[in-house]
Amino acid sequence: MKKLGLLSILLVSLFLGARAQNYAADRAAIHLKSGAIVRGAIVMEIPRESITITTDDGNTLTYYDKDIRWISRSRSPQAGSGNSDAATAPGSASASTAVTSTAPKATRFSARPAGYTGILEVNYGIGIASGTSGWDRIQATYVFGGTINPYLYAGVGTGLNYYSISISYFYGSIARRFYSIPLYAHLRANMLDKDVTPFFALSAGYNISLDGPGGGFKGLIMEPSAGVSFRVSDRESLYLGIGYALSELRSDGYSEGKLENLTFKLGFTF
Repeated sequence: MKKLGLLSILLVSLFLGARAQNYAADRAAIHLKSGAIVRGAIVMEIPRESITITTDDGNTLTYYDKDIRWISRSRSPQAGSGNSDAATAPGSASASTAVTSTAPKATRFSARPAGYTGILEVNYGIGIASGTSGWDRIQATYVFGGTINPYLYAGVGTGLNYYSISISYFYGSIARRFYSIPLYAHLRANMLDKDVTPFFALSAGYNISLDGPGGGFKGLIMEPSAGVSFRVSDRESLYLGIGYALSELRSDGYSEGKLENLTFKLGFTF
């Protein structure tokens, strides 16, 4: 009985060894997001993390999932083998190669690396507070900041505000235009490390009036917002957002209050 067990183990070992000899090593063509294609024999693969291959010139290289667009794989039976999983083409001296391809990933682009990141934004704000309906704002801003990780960004921003308002007096109303320069801190949090991600942001700072010492929009400003960001490359994104802008205002030196705007945003991160 013991001899029978040993014989069974020997037969299984011989079968597996012959099966392994029948096939060359699995091969892969790794299509990188940079546009390069690297081919070689697969040494080790960790699903959804990394793949290690040995190239034809003997180099062993490891590539990570975030840098890979897709992978084409092949397994080639050795020529002359009578046991092949791939059909041999008529008139061919060698067996054909069975090829499988890993579909492109949902995440096409890598997360932007930590470091300097600029944000250029334009937005339009509609006056929504009681008594300030129609007090609209057009804003263009630029944020100087840095990506801390795929989820967190911080910076400082400035730009130009243009306000178009109608001020009511006892004898009627007058259309006025005001300009200001916002100076503010900006924080942003992405919810996902994906090509498309929702985000939340907060800006807070101070408005500097360009309409003289007696009037204009000046004082504290604050604007929470939310939106969706779309990666267009490994370093660039477009986003759409909506926010609530609160501005302290002083008009003609005697009227103080606040302006509330519902804002619609279009921005570019680079």
